[in-house]
Amino acid sequence: MILVGSAVGIFVLMLIAGNASLTVAPSIPVWLGSGALIGLGLIVPGLSPSNFLIFFDLYDKMSADIAALQLATIIPIAIGGIACVLLASKVVAWMFDTHYSRMYHLILGLVVGSSVALFPTKVLPAYTTQGLADSGLSLGVALAFAAAMLVVGTVASYLFSKVEDRVASRREAIEKAAGAAE
Repeated sequence: MILVGSAVGIFVLMLIAGNASLTVAPSIPVWLGSGALIGLGLIVPGLSPSNFLIFFDLYDKMSADIAALQLATIIPIAIGGIACVLLASKVVAWMFDTHYSRMYHLILGLVVGSSVALFPTKVLPAYTTQGLADSGLSLGVALAFAAAMLVVGTVASYLFSKVEDRVASRREAIEKAAGAAE
């Protein structure tokens, strides 16, 4: 119930806000909040702050400012992220210790709902005539690029899972050796 409720809830909220053409103007308080969101993404496993930054049209601006070393963006993001990690890490750890299943399902619902909400609010408009004109792409090129990125993402995910398997095997061998030495 928590998973479905959080997925539907965040989807509906983002859909309503997306239809209202909600955009957030970059400012110091917005960058502090963005940093806090990124910090929350560091301490809450699976939470994807990028979905929310993309939704509010902040991701591109943030990336460009960081690449250009714009301290007016970087410093508030860093302060927000550090403050969130320091202030919320114990609370999040306690919540996972005492309500693991509920937290897991809440986060999964938020990720699913926010990811799905990006399609009607950000992805599909990019494939309209105006969206394609803004990007300077034809429909064929945009679809080919999307397919190529799907393949790249799938291959990268597969390769990361192989690395994870190898690391897990080594960790288990180290733990067995340490246990035998005791």
